Amino acid sequence: MNSARLPSLRYWVLGAGFVTVAALFWVYRILRPGTELELLITDLFVYYLPSYEILYGALLAGEIPLWNPYQICGTPMLASLQAGFFYPVHLVYLVLPVELGFAVSCVLHLAGIGFGMWLLVRRLGFGMGAAVAAALFVALRGRYPGMIFFPNMLEAAAWLPLGAVCVVGVVRRGDLRSALGVAACTGMSLLAGYPQVTVYAVYSWGALLAILSILDRRGAREWLRGSALFGLGLSLGVALAAAQLLPAWELTAQGTRSAETLTRAEQFPMAWYGSGLWGILRTLRAPFPQLAFSFGWVAIAALITTFFAKRQRALGLASLGMAVVVALFAMGPATPVFDWMANLPALGWFRFPRRSLFMLDFFAGIALATGVQWWIQRATDRLGSATSRAAIAVAWLPALLLGVEIFRAPGNPADLRLALDTMSGYSRQSDEKQSEIFDRVAASGERAWIRSPNIHHPLPKLASYRRMRSVGDYEPLNQRRQSDYFTYLMEGRLTPKHEGQPYSGRLKHLTEPIYPGALLARGHLLDVAAVRWFVIQRAALRMPEVDAYVAERGLVVEDGSERTVLLRNPHAVPRAYTVYDVQPAADPLTLLATLADPAFDPLMRSYAEGVTARVSAARRGGPARIVVDEDTRVEIEADLEAEGLLVLVDSVYPGWQASVDGEALEILAVNHLFRGVLLPAGRHRVVFEYRPWTVPGGAAVSGLAAIGIVGLWVFARRADELPVSGPGGSIPRDDSSNARPAP
Repeated sequence: MNSARLPSLRYWVLGAGFVTVAALFWVYRILRPGTELELLITDLFVYYLPSYEILYGALLAGEIPLWNPYQICGTPMLASLQAGFFYPVHLVYLVLPVELGFAVSCVLHLAGIGFGMWLLVRRLGFGMGAAVAAALFVALRGRYPGMIFFPNMLEAAAWLPLGAVCVVGVVRRGDLRSALGVAACTGMSLLAGYPQVTVYAVYSWGALLAILSILDRRGAREWLRGSALFGLGLSLGVALAAAQLLPAWELTAQGTRSAETLTRAEQFPMAWYGSGLWGILRTLRAPFPQLAFSFGWVAIAALITTFFAKRQRALGLASLGMAVVVALFAMGPATPVFDWMANLPALGWFRFPRRSLFMLDFFAGIALATGVQWWIQRATDRLGSATSRAAIAVAWLPALLLGVEIFRAPGNPADLRLALDTMSGYSRQSDEKQSEIFDRVAASGERAWIRSPNIHHPLPKLASYRRMRSVGDYEPLNQRRQSDYFTYLMEGRLTPKHEGQPYSGRLKHLTEPIYPGALLARGHLLDVAAVRWFVIQRAALRMPEVDAYVAERGLVVEDGSERTVLLRNPHAVPRAYTVYDVQPAADPLTLLATLADPAFDPLMRSYAEGVTARVSAARRGGPARIVVDEDTRVEIEADLEAEGLLVLVDSVYPGWQASVDGEALEILAVNHLFRGVLLPAGRHRVVFEYRPWTVPGGAAVSGLAAIGIVGLWVFARRADELPVSGPGGSIPRDDSSNARPAP
């Protein structure tokens, strides 16, 4: 066998081993033990899995999912970071059912975390036994396995160990290829769709860069070179993710969650400030899953021995110190460290700082390797030979004990199987009559309110899946205009009563007792939003709020099944209409109060931004005919007796363009949320098309960045292979990455 291929073969064997262990962990510790449906896994089946089904289902059907007209009156689909549409690993959803693709993705990422951690520890100079122990500790215990219920969080965090390997190369070799590795890891982490985690990963890499530079006693020139290469890698990584970041940036600029420092209430919307020191100590030995720390007795013993190590003790203690810093930050205002760290760039932008705890596992893993290496060295010194059977057994003992502890610990109490089974409800309705109701609403092209009683409703994205235009849906990142409109509908105010919990697309409070009278007092906003259908549970008709609204507004029962009732709203405005009295829009609060008044008739008068008052005819407008109704293209035929405004009751958003009879028109924001264009008298054909510049622009930047990274990699590799002069003639340049790690 060619000796040059041995390292490659070893890596393949190790990679396969980590995949096998991660798969066993998935079956025995995550999937199998579940007994109940916990809040912990709610987002998995109310957002992530249905989003993957919808996005990649559209792609399989030959559609580019740019715009989703089926939720919140329309929203950009690719702009939502959390679905990670451009993340390469998500290609599994094109070839596998979403439930199986999810399992494969999780197993691969857990295995990748373990392999990356093993490689990092080896590159830092530790032996095989210490590296495997650290890999098991980081990948299969603590925060990382708990991230499986938030797939984009796990996917974004999975690149931390591999990025750290590249940072070691930046410090100790100062080569361009290591910087390009940082770029690839940064880009992949950002494409996964959890920028908060990526920011934490970048801070981890920066801390490791500083620690190694100090411990290796690098000079000023080496510091400068390392920092420049690290900065180059981060910049190229951001450019690589531009296909996802540019659309998301556009939505963020229009949305409820901007890139700025949050208030204390926004950072801690559930008022969790950390459990304090004693609470932390109590969770150190806790099994998976834990939202706090989970070390176990083997890891605690190894961390204690870090203080006795002679070789690499400085690295171990520095890593342990970083773990403590992360713990103090995650505890929030319980310590003064949080306020100081929250002022660092980007650290104050995000909610729930305890999401940083995966960094603690990462740094604790390096410290654990130091302690395990000390134990192995002490034991082998006493045994006399590092190659004896006894010495080999001792070297692998910590990893073995850690593995036994991981697999013997109590399993995951959340029933992941129930969440996965829930997905079948989207495509296979047990109630055929209910399915017919959904088909009827979808075929009508008119908007519906599909009432979901709470977040535990099993099919929260049913409207998008069944292509029913809806007025609500679960979407954490949405427009400010949507938040204003529907928050006012529910609460009579623009900002939610519970500070730090922004509008998330669901009308969950509309019929709940915490906001009594909302439906009766401001339900006319549903009429203005062209909500023609109400799809609700039969049990909801017995709620006093719903019963009174149905009776007062004269909603008509059109159809029903054993569980579901379809009501028609006779007061809903047409989805496209003309109006001749156009007035300038007031401030949002005043305007929404006007729109909520049952006496307000949008066909008699509508309010547009950026116009002067104009009344061209003292008469009521009428419906316009929608002749083409596609996701990214809507064509309308309108017949106006005088100059007026054509209104399409779909969300206004940058990227939408309008033309009439082939000539471009400016789109106006009408009645705060919707689209409109001014037209002269006569018959016209108006075309609305969604052509966002951010999608092709971002794709172009990502493509150029990918080409640049590959080109620089080839250049750097050829440069490393060039002969250099020496006393013995031409010899290859030294590459310390090929140096054998210390035992």
